[in-house]
Amino acid sequence: MRARIVVTLALAAMLSCTMPTKGGDLLLVTLSDNTIVQYNVGLGTQAAIQASQSVFTSTGLNAPRGMATDGLNVYVANNGDGTINRFNASAVLVDTFVPSNPGRTGPLGLAFDNSGNLYAGFQGSSSITRFDSTGAVLPPNPFGGSFSGFGGTPWAMVFSSSGNMYVTGGDSGRIQQITPGGTMSTIVTMGGGTSPRGLAIDSSNRLYVADFSGNYVNRYNTSGGLIDNFIVSGLNNPLGLLIDSAGSLYVANSGNNTISKYNNLGVPLYTLTTPASPQFMLLPEPSTYLLGGLATGILCLFARRGKTATK
Repeated sequence: MRARIVVTLALAAMLSCTMPTKGGDLLLVTLSDNTIVQYNVGLGTQAAIQASQSVFTSTGLNAPRGMATDGLNVYVANNGDGTINRFNASAVLVDTFVPSNPGRTGPLGLAFDNSGNLYAGFQGSSSITRFDSTGAVLPPNPFGGSFSGFGGTPWAMVFSSSGNMYVTGGDSGRIQQITPGGTMSTIVTMGGGTSPRGLAIDSSNRLYVADFSGNYVNRYNTSGGLIDNFIVSGLNNPLGLLIDSAGSLYVANSGNNTISKYNNLGVPLYTLTTPASPQFMLLPEPSTYLLGGLATGILCLFARRGKTATK
């Protein structure tokens, strides 16, 4: 009963305290200037969303690239020093979840599986390493330890509903599939001069692939069949891709410091400008900010009590 009263009072205190934006509305973007910025994309209009731009953090970053969330924290790959840092919902650096290692350099894409294991693609070794919830490297079953043999840089990775992992191979021009049993196969070969980097998957298990060199986004099924050329103009060195719960696509244009949003039919909705070159994006889970908000409410509650006691 006492715990219920504390939670109720904390929720009431939240109403008059400065609260983090609810999950699903806060778009995080890693930038080339060693910062992560945030936009409240729940505000609706391009002007309001642009005006909401603020710095999420500039601490603990060294050429930040991919991000992922476990529902409580945000994990950031530091391509510059080989670390993966963990931040809480208030942008406080919790710890260095994965320290630097000479055998694993240049982390890029990050993704969590349904078991809470974190997968990281490493540029220096062209491999993917799997970590458990403590940051320890897991043994080589089913994906790794370290899973290599890409013939290119594993830029981004996503999981389908069946548990298969899909990986973009950068300058190799390939998209590869790794099954839960650890079998790797090339499902798409895009050809010479291509550089698939950004990758996203929607609720229908359609893969969205950004060609950094060709300035387009294609859609594929999970067998590698081309569905369509989804975005064919208006892009400038697209890097990170992200799909929200409504099926809208965000594209990070690293070449002209913008983020473009398209609806699920590929129709442009708006473009945001960023202070530096955007790399990867993340929309944290709602639970991240619900719990963060509850914690803020509890802090506000005790702060108020402290002020009352000193009067």
